[in-house]
Amino acid sequence: MDAAESKSEEPPLVKGANFWIRLIAHSIDLAIVMMVACAALVPLSMRVLNQGGTGDLSIPWWIEIPIDLALIALVVAMWHHWQTTPGKRIFELKIVDSKTGGRPSWGRLIVRYLGYVVAMLPIIPFKLIWPGMESQLLIGTMPEGIMAWFIGLPLGIGFLWILIDPRNRGWHDLMSRTVTISTKFREPEA
Repeated sequence: MDAAESKSEEPPLVKGANFWIRLIAHSIDLAIVMMVACAALVPLSMRVLNQGGTGDLSIPWWIEIPIDLALIALVVAMWHHWQTTPGKRIFELKIVDSKTGGRPSWGRLIVRYLGYVVAMLPIIPFKLIWPGMESQLLIGTMPEGIMAWFIGLPLGIGFLWILIDPRNRGWHDLMSRTVTISTKFREPEA
């Protein structure tokens, strides 16, 4: 094989990590986010209780939007810097370019985050079919935004797609041309 032929060859395709490990890692990441969110809400809760009432603990949009944007920026920055999140790091998982196995660009990582929204699209018909049902399913005073994750997990076909994709990619991976690989357990080369 001459040099021209070897340059035109595609690198071997990278296969993703196991769905169940990724689900556990994602659950750990969600638990961390919820703990931070709860800790951030303590001052608001204390203020309401000090004012002598139970009050409305909902977060105004002008506070929630900057918090959400900061969370998105933090997650994308972690993906870019370490190619992982705390939950993925426990299982030695890494986000890579699905074709080359290298570090994904900032643009691809932003698309990956937006892909999570697309992967959760089945929540929208749920809310349209049974309006107000998500409010009846609330656990205690859990905000609807957090509850949407619990309602969406069984319906998140974009995440379940990892089970049927030959390279273990969800819709967010397919959109951003990334894949989450295991750096600990490698499949034997064929």
